[in-house]
Amino acid sequence: MNTTLTVLLVVLLSATIQALDLDYVPTPGGYRHKSCVHRVPKFSHIKVMNGSEMHVYSLSGNVIQVIPPCSYPLIKTPSNNQIKHLNNLNDNKKDPMLLAEGWQVFTHFTVNKLDNFTAYWKVPAAPSVQKHQILYAFIGLENFCGPCRHNKTSILVGKEMDEEDFSSSSSDFGILDVIQPVLQWGKNSAGGGEYWSVASWYATEAGVALHSDAEATKEGDLIYGQLTEQGEGSGTWLIQSSDLSGNLHSGFTVNKGSITHHEPYAFVALEVFFVEGCGEYPAGSVEFSNIHIYSGGNDVKSVKWVSDSNQIICNEHVVVNSSSDVSIFFN
Repeated sequence: MNTTLTVLLVVLLSATIQALDLDYVPTPGGYRHKSCVHRVPKFSHIKVMNGSEMHVYSLSGNVIQVIPPCSYPLIKTPSNNQIKHLNNLNDNKKDPMLLAEGWQVFTHFTVNKLDNFTAYWKVPAAPSVQKHQILYAFIGLENFCGPCRHNKTSILVGKEMDEEDFSSSSSDFGILDVIQPVLQWGKNSAGGGEYWSVASWYATEAGVALHSDAEATKEGDLIYGQLTEQGEGSGTWLIQSSDLSGNLHSGFTVNKGSITHHEPYAFVALEVFFVEGCGEYPAGSVEFSNIHIYSGGNDVKSVKWVSDSNQIICNEHVVVNSSSDVSIFFN
C-alpha cells in the first residue's frame, strides 16, 4: 500500500474514532453531524420539499417542524480490511483500535415495483461484553445498492467501479436514501442504552437522518418490521417498528419519490459501530422469519437473496434458510 493511501486511511480512521468528539453521531448508515439527525414524533408524516428541506406534519395535517438541508458531510466508515491495516500500523497500544465498523454482513434482493417488505425477528441475548458498542439488525429498502460499494461492485450497473465512482454521494437516480425499522443495542441519538430497543429510521447520503424514539425491548421479544408504500406510485412509505410482545409501536411515513424508482433494493443486514472485540457481539444469531416482499401488490414467491460482507472479522455470516427465512450469525 503506497504512502499516500496509507495516510488517507489513517485520516479516515482517525475521523471515525473521533467522530463523537467532533459532534458526529453513529446512525444506521454512517456518522452524521448531530445537527442533521432529528427526532420526529410517532405517526408523523415527512415530506421532502425542493432543495431537500423536509416538512414534518402532525396527524392533523399541520406543519410542526421544518428540517433544513444538512450543512455537514457524512463520515463514511472504513472497511474492516482498512481497519486491520491501520491496527497493524498503530504503535500506541494505549489507544483502543476498532475491530469492526459499518455494514458487516447482509443479503439483498431487488425487483421491479417493490411496494411492501415485512419481516419478524426475535430479540437476541445481550452481548457478554458490554462497552460502548452499537449494533443494528434490520431490514431496509434503498433506491440503489449503497453497501455494494464496499466491494467496488455496482449491482445497479453491473460493472466494476473505480474510486471516482464511489466519491460521490449520488447516482444517476438521485441521492441514496434508506428506510429501515431497526433493532439496536446501545445508545445513539434515538435513545437506547445497554439493552435492545427498536426505532424507525429514514436517512440520506446528503447527511440528514430522521428517527422515531427508541422503544426498549427485552430478550426473546418478537419484533415486526414493515416498509409499505401508501398507494401505488405515491412515493409515500410507512416505516414501522413494532415489539409485538410488548405492544410497542414506533414509526412514521415519509414522501420521497426516489425510493420508489429503479428497482428498489431490499436488505437484511447487520451494521455495527465501536466494536473492539468479538465478545461485544451476542452469542448465536438473529433470525428474520416470515419475510414477505410484494411487487405490484403481489407476494414475490421466489426471492433469491444474494449475500455479501464487508471483510468480516468475527465470523459474522448470513445463512439464507429459505426465501422467507434469513439468519445473521454474530460469531
